[in-house]
Amino acid sequence: GVPSGRIVAAFVLSMGLLSATGLTVGLVAAPGLLGGHALWLAAPALFVIGCLVWPGGLRRLVSWLLRVVRRSELADGLSPARTRWAVGASGLSWCANGLHLWLLAVSVGAPPLRSLPACLGAMALAILLGSFLPTAPGGIGARELVLMLTRTTVLPTPAALVVTAASRLVHTVADVLPAAVALAATALRRASRPADGPVPAPAPPDLASTTVEEEPMTPA
Repeated sequence: GVPSGRIVAAFVLSMGLLSATGLTVGLVAAPGLLGGHALWLAAPALFVIGCLVWPGGLRRLVSWLLRVVRRSELADGLSPARTRWAVGASGLSWCANGLHLWLLAVSVGAPPLRSLPACLGAMALAILLGSFLPTAPGGIGARELVLMLTRTTVLPTPAALVVTAASRLVHTVADVLPAAVALAATALRRASRPADGPVPAPAPPDLASTTVEEEPMTPA
């Protein structure tokens, strides 16, 4: 199997890349939410750009961190092509996640061109904030707050509230539906298998065919 150290290293690296790319995508919506404080998001954006331009730097960083924990061999497969692919896939996943918010916003009257970057960035920031708040399971409350603050820049408050609630419903269905389909498929597979019948009891011995040997009589 895969060594546990490699699994932990891949998880930490993937979470770091997802967070950095999410904050980078969120940079387009941050000025409307954070104002002048949005400049701190330039740091993860520079990190993402550095991974794309010089992917070997990420490998050196990971190798140094793994040497600290005596796991230097785990960074051998971190090639430049794989690094660029991972960063690009992470960024595209954040953008795809925000498309549903954009479609909802446009459906209630938001300007399409102006609301597109705001929706993509707001969704990324909302999910990241909800993920890093242990007191908000599923990001509930924190995610809606970020979406409301950013939606009101392109929509009236009532419409922004509707879009925020609809976005939560879409995410809930997207989380529950695959699990429900998997459970139903498992139940169908189990139902289609032939049921194992009861184990038959062993047959009693045939007394008629059993011969009893008589013990020889000894004279008195």
